[in-house]
Amino acid sequence: MIENSNIAILILAAGNSSRMGRPKQLLPWKNSSLLNHSIQLARDLNQGETYVVLGAHRDVIIPHIRHRNINLICNDNWRFGIGESISSGIKIIMNAKPKYNGALIMLADQPLVNTDYLHHLIKLFNTQSGQIITSSYGNNSIGVPAIFHHSFFKELSQLTENFGAKKVIKKHINHAKIVEPTHLLTDIDTQEDYDNLYKVNHQL
Repeated sequence: MIENSNIAILILAAGNSSRMGRPKQLLPWKNSSLLNHSIQLARDLNQGETYVVLGAHRDVIIPHIRHRNINLICNDNWRFGIGESISSGIKIIMNAKPKYNGALIMLADQPLVNTDYLHHLIKLFNTQSGQIITSSYGNNSIGVPAIFHHSFFKELSQLTENFGAKKVIKKHINHAKIVEPTHLLTDIDTQEDYDNLYKVNHQL
């Protein structure tokens, strides 16, 4: 465990899972669900408050996470894309008291991301003043999980439509530390994605 760096944790879980055909946030994972797994991961980091952005299927999802010690944010504009979810979450974080040093943005559908990797990002954030710590997807692609210094909050709060955090990262690439996470950034978008990951990670 590393010391508290006063970083808010923002979990994006507002999508409608169109390619899955059902709310992937509630798919079983490790005796829980994908979303509850992400929430527990965030809590285990021993950082600031955990904020979860919901949108589509929120009425179905909320009863499954209501008991968690989290801040729920409902993004009514979830149809316009991930940028709207980031914006809605960061606006709340910006107004939190006391002020946060940064925000770790993560997704609810990357269950292979673990505390070791996120702690590594946090340690880098602690040594890189005013920086963005971002993850590499290979082929010159970057994105979340990523930690943003509070000086980037205003730009993140102005994101719209389907322009995610990548837009801000690329604009400030000279102030970004890119981390190679190997195989951890596998997204679950389809039933086949889920079945394959579940089978490999739930073997007896």
